[in-house]
Amino acid sequence: AQAKSANYPCVEGDNRDTIECTGTFTVTLPVAATIAAAADTGDYEVTVKNVGTGKITVALQSTDTFDSSAAQNDYLTADQSKTYKVNQPGDGYNIIASTGVYQEVTSVTTGTSVDLITTIPVGATQIVLNPNDIQVGTTTASISLQLGNASAWLTTGYNQNCQKIFTGTTFISSTATGFDLTTTAPTGSAQHTGHVWLTREPGSDLWILSSQIHVVGGAVLYMGNGELDVTADLSRIRVNSAGFNGSGKITVTVR
Repeated sequence: AQAKSANYPCVEGDNRDTIECTGTFTVTLPVAATIAAAADTGDYEVTVKNVGTGKITVALQSTDTFDSSAAQNDYLTADQSKTYKVNQPGDGYNIIASTGVYQEVTSVTTGTSVDLITTIPVGATQIVLNPNDIQVGTTTASISLQLGNASAWLTTGYNQNCQKIFTGTTFISSTATGFDLTTTAPTGSAQHTGHVWLTREPGSDLWILSSQIHVVGGAVLYMGNGELDVTADLSRIRVNSAGFNGSGKITVTVR
């Protein structure tokens, strides 16, 4: 194993080795076709492991891809490791082994939009969000979840149903600019806590949502479900509201 703490371009001599990373920086893999021809075994693989608390970007060059996706960057958070191997055509890398889960924790600031994650790892199939003690400024402020691919935040195509359980009120929309997680708050300082699950349909870019948000102090439970075709790799997620008041955190776990 080799210890690295700054930007590092992998070379032929790293074949079958582990790059142990501390800090936040980029590990760049060699051009697949070039290294496959040069590596003494006829193929090439390297393991990148995050042994610190920062975020490691694993980057490709030229037109190489990961697992035939469009993404050219992959990401590792604390205690994650992945093994990248040149694929058979020699035009990219396959991820042949992975340990740990990608996780980010975001403090909710004041304003109308909070980016939760903008670097979703390659091959993600499930994303879990855990909002904890989120507050909005007024009783009419709802909270919604917006998805995006590498090109743009998506503002159409959300097919969904959000229900306020204890009142039986149902809101259905196919033209919303995001998934509704709540519709109103019982008080301006009410705390929102719960779970949001996003699951990718196998073999497609369709993401299925299921959510439960409990509003503390208001005896209100919101339940939602829906779907959105992202049309490409999902790369970013944010929450929107008429006004967050700067309290609470949201943990995002990617598998």
